[in-house]
Formats: sequence, C-alpha cells, structure tokens
Amino acid sequence: MIAKLFACSCVNSYFSVFYIAFFTHKYIRLSHQLTTIFVMKQFWGNIKEAVIPYIVSNTHLSVLIQMNKKERIRYAERKDLNKELKRILDEWENSRLNKSEQRKENQDYTTKAVDDILTDNSLNRRSSLTFETLSLSQAEIECSQPKWPDLYEDYLEIVIQFGYIIFLSTLFPLAAFFSLLNNLIEIRTDAFKLCMIYQRPFSQRVKDIGNWQKIMEYMVIVAIIINCIFCSVRGVFRRLVPDLPFAVEIFVLVCIEHLLILFCKIIRSNVEQVPYWVRVEKSKMEYRRREALKKLECDTLHLKESRCHTHTE
Repeated sequence: MIAKLFACSCVNSYFSVFYIAFFTHKYIRLSHQLTTIFVMKQFWGNIKEAVIPYIVSNTHLSVLIQMNKKERIRYAERKDLNKELKRILDEWENSRLNKSEQRKENQDYTTKAVDDILTDNSLNRRSSLTFETLSLSQAEIECSQPKWPDLYEDYLEIVIQFGYIIFLSTLFPLAAFFSLLNNLIEIRTDAFKLCMIYQRPFSQRVKDIGNWQKIMEYMVIVAIIINCIFCSVRGVFRRLVPDLPFAVEIFVLVCIEHLLILFCKIIRSNVEQVPYWVRVEKSKMEYRRREALKKLECDTLHLKESRCHTHTE
C-alpha cells in the first residue's frame, strides 16, 4: 500500500522536472522550478503543518473556555437563587409555628418575597457577580487537542525530498543546501506541533522504518541510472573526449553505472545493522542479568537449606 501511494506521489512530484530535463532541455527553467519547489512549497508546507493547526487549536480552546465560563456563571446564579429560596422557605416554615392569626400575613409576605426574587434582574446580571479567573487544566487542554496523525505524510515528505537531492544533484547542486535548511526548520516545526498542537503520542518500539528503507534503496539505484543518463544527455563525456564514438560512450556509461551500483551494494553489505558499541552494551546487560539470576537462585537455595536445618533441630 505504501509503495502504491508513493508511486502516485512520485508522478505528481517528479513528472514536471523530468519533462523539463529530458524533453525541453531548458535547464535554467529547471533551476527556477526546483528553487520554487524547495523554497515556496516547503515554506507553505511548514505553515500548513504548524501555523494553521495552531490557530485552529487555539480558536477551539478559546471557545471551550468561554463555554466553561458561561456554565460556571449559570451554575453560580442558580446556586445563589436556590440559597435565597431556601432561606425564605425556612422562614416560612418557622412562621407556621407562630400564632394562627399571623399565618396569613406571613404567607402573603413569603409569596411576595419569592416573586421578588424570581423577578429580580440583579441576579441575572453578570456584572453583579464576582468570580475567580476561570481556565481549563492542562489535562483538559490536552484532551481537547487532536491526536497525533499518521507518520505517512512525514515519511513521504522526507523521501520525496531525498529523491530531489539524488535524482537532480547534477542539474541542481543547491538541492542539498535547501534540504538541509528545510530540515533544520522542520525539526523545530515538529517539536512545536508535538508540544503545542497535538496530543503527545505513545512511543512504540519498531525494528526499522519498514518499507521506506527498501524504497530509498531502490531510489538510490534509480538515481545512479538517471544521473548517468543526464551526463550523457548534457554531453559530459563528449566534452572530455570529443572524438569518442556514440557506442563507446554508451558502453562507458553502462560500465560506470554498474560500478556505482556495485559500490553501493558493497557499502550496504559492510555497514552493520547493529553498531559494535550497541552489541557490547547488550552483552554486558545479558551478563549482568545471568549473574543476578544465579545469585537469586543461590540465595533461594541457601534459604531452603537454612529452613530445613532449623526444622531438623
């Protein structure tokens, strides 16, 4: 599934630049196109990923705070009204124990007082009520934030950027510089999203990055072939050796391409998946674990022997 989606993204991302490079041969236009992609597109991507969600999140949070304030004010108004009604009803109950000739007057007074309380506008005015500063707790704020999205978009962005560097390095050497600058900004953008916009995700242990590793390995092989073709199209070999026949040029090109692919395979096979210092630390931890287990077994055995010795005595 990832490979299919990545293939569609490659068509959308690389088709225009490859068309300019292979068919129109307008390399100045290609440089302008790549500059636009690296500067404007990535700048807009950072705004779309960080600034817009931050504004939406703050707007949603302010709405929740206002709703919380309104509910607290309504609750306080109802609470004050209930207290006043309870006081009046208590007075009315106490007045019933008085003399019978005063019962009617007290009942009229109570009914009038209840009506005055219910129709009093001062209890409905927010300006007459004083409340402490209302705010949501940190847990409530984080619960209202959206969950951290899937990592597919982040991986796709980095891999597409990696493709621009390795595919078009001979035509646009500044691609590596713009990618470095964008990645430095992307680090802070992701940290900002993680701390301020989204809920903090739970960490999960994984063996590797999955299919993305294979995709990048295949991209390196394709990049070698594409750059060799670019060198042939731009006449690099003919400028070095003007009298070189076309068949010999193709043969040299294929030989260089195979040598570079073989060199990549050798590097790939010689690079250890687990570094040496990691293997040493894991061995030390395993040794300590076995020693602790032996010590525990010895202590348990000595404890059993001491108990048996006490029982025999």
